[in-house]
Amino acid sequence: MFKNGVSGTVGGNDQTWFLDAKMHRRMLCVLAIWVFLFAQRSTVLAQTTLNVTNFGAIGDAVQFWVNTTSNSAVVTTTNPIPNSAIGDAIEVFQAGMQTYGVNSYGTNAYGNQDLIATITGISQSTNITISTLVSNTLRWTFATYGHDNRVAISNCIAAVGNSTNATITIPAGTYLFLTGTNVTPDIYASLVLTNGGITFTGAGPARTTLLAQGAWTLKTDFNNTDWPTRGELFEENPPMNNAYPVVFENMTLDGGVPQANSSIHGEYANAVDGMGGTPRTTPF
Repeated sequence: MFKNGVSGTVGGNDQTWFLDAKMHRRMLCVLAIWVFLFAQRSTVLAQTTLNVTNFGAIGDAVQFWVNTTSNSAVVTTTNPIPNSAIGDAIEVFQAGMQTYGVNSYGTNAYGNQDLIATITGISQSTNITISTLVSNTLRWTFATYGHDNRVAISNCIAAVGNSTNATITIPAGTYLFLTGTNVTPDIYASLVLTNGGITFTGAGPARTTLLAQGAWTLKTDFNNTDWPTRGELFEENPPMNNAYPVVFENMTLDGGVPQANSSIHGEYANAVDGMGGTPRTTPF
């Protein structure tokens, strides 16, 4: 009776209704689209949990004090250094290339950049050979060594994909990050975020520390201008792909300097003595 159609009753009456084949196909198409969108939303909202150690992150950074001699590639310390530190990054404060100009106090003066190098050898556990010659003779200058986790944790962040409900677990340890991507002419971030919906969770403020590059060096920007640059742990690079929040919990974010600057202020560090623009330590 109802060719290519569907019949039925409404409210118990004998009234019949008819759905032709074309309308039937349209309804099936709408239903298919709805199911697809629901599946996509479920995928996006599904919990994603990642551990940074599965991407090669190592929380082994150590802050200590060293002695240096100008034009030498050997720095010494009284802190025993394990052979496993060979290949790690090392920051030696005030041991880099010489600078000259107007310092933070308005006086023409000489200074030194900090030095960033790689540990290439260790002798008697206290003599450290590095990949770059030191430019300044110093006694008990601040230093940091450790595995540079920038690539490992960047890869972990990338693995989140389009998820807006992701947790990145960072176990106990001190994780060093050197500067990386040139996000803007004067900002070199270690980790660049383009998505929200990520929670970074540590093992506790006293147990998990993300340690920025505290050492400053001159970096050339897009306009061929030298900027005094320290590390910046995270930078959002707009436009962001979504408006979900980024959460940091149970960890400490450390600027990597021996003491936060409380007297010389400014957005950027001074290009002669490196003062100003000093990062801070923040527990979460």
